[in-house]
Amino acid sequence: MNNLIYLPLAWLRRYDPYLQSQEYQHNHWFNMHSVTLWPEHLSSRVHKLNTPWDLAPSVCPMPKLLHNSELRFDVVMDSITHRFCDYIQRTGKTPYMSWSGGIDSTSILVSLLKVGNSDFLKKLVVLYNDRSIKENSFFYHRFLDGKVSTLNFDQSPLHVTADNYDQIVILDGEVGNQVMGSPHINSLVRQGRRDILDSDWTTIQDYSEIIYGSTDFHIQMIKESVESAPVEILTVFDFLWWLNFNFKVDDVLLRKMLTHVYDLTPDQSREFWESGIFRHYAQPEMQQWSLVSKNQRHQSIEIMLKYIPKKYIYDFDHNDIWYAHKTEQASMASTYEKCTFGDSGIIALDSDWNKYSLTDQETRRKLGRILQRIS
Repeated sequence: MNNLIYLPLAWLRRYDPYLQSQEYQHNHWFNMHSVTLWPEHLSSRVHKLNTPWDLAPSVCPMPKLLHNSELRFDVVMDSITHRFCDYIQRTGKTPYMSWSGGIDSTSILVSLLKVGNSDFLKKLVVLYNDRSIKENSFFYHRFLDGKVSTLNFDQSPLHVTADNYDQIVILDGEVGNQVMGSPHINSLVRQGRRDILDSDWTTIQDYSEIIYGSTDFHIQMIKESVESAPVEILTVFDFLWWLNFNFKVDDVLLRKMLTHVYDLTPDQSREFWESGIFRHYAQPEMQQWSLVSKNQRHQSIEIMLKYIPKKYIYDFDHNDIWYAHKTEQASMASTYEKCTFGDSGIIALDSDWNKYSLTDQETRRKLGRILQRIS
């Protein structure tokens, strides 16, 4: 179990509660999940964590910083879509857009509808469920129903198999939250505590007030990563965004992958990861935009949370009510919820896309030695 790209610690501690005991020497790694929405798989994109298990480098390396303050969200989003549409035209693959009805996936769908030509839109299939319609009913009925191909994902799940993995591409809104901000920023805004976000993060005496459940171990790890950040981390806003942008991207990129590659071989899994799944918000250009737009996004929360992608959507659909009142909420199709790491017995992936299952005796032995639970 070397070069692991995914190891959900929250699941391991459910299998072995002793991992949280103060008597266990590595308990601090497993007690990190006291923090709200802490990543189940922990990985830093800018420095190697001193973990008992061997982690591979990030699957989404930190991009080089472009000193270009003229980068615009709409231009970046649509240029990524142009590239994606060209890819579909060259390969003949079928694009499936996983649409939750939320802000991130809707912004991508808007770009696909704006940029895609008639041939692309004939091939596009929008995956949705009843919660998608409830979250953005106007958009569904105005722009999707009867206008593009749609598929209720909960009723007719799209299964990735050895027969179709090289013929399809799945898109979703993952990494949108990491690019835009963090749940800790959202929480402070909703509490009417925006003023804290403007503070110098180094002057904070009790970080548990801004990162609920955090310990000295959490904060020291974040501080170490700040030293390698490609942009200056000055304010509490910067600090909280950086926490999400650096530490959680790998987790959100990989947490659905077991559903996708469950029936694939390691080689097929790697190929699907490289060419069968596409995340707009994880593309280097969008990551670079996030780095250079840090101050702009900080200022925009005076208007509303996620103002920039919401304004992008509004300029397309002109839905005043959704624009004014839509809030961030978690959404995931039940298909993903039924096939997750841990619940399935599979507990890890390595960089060669081998799966490690706790139903395998040798895997349990290896894991026991890595965690120093057995000699």
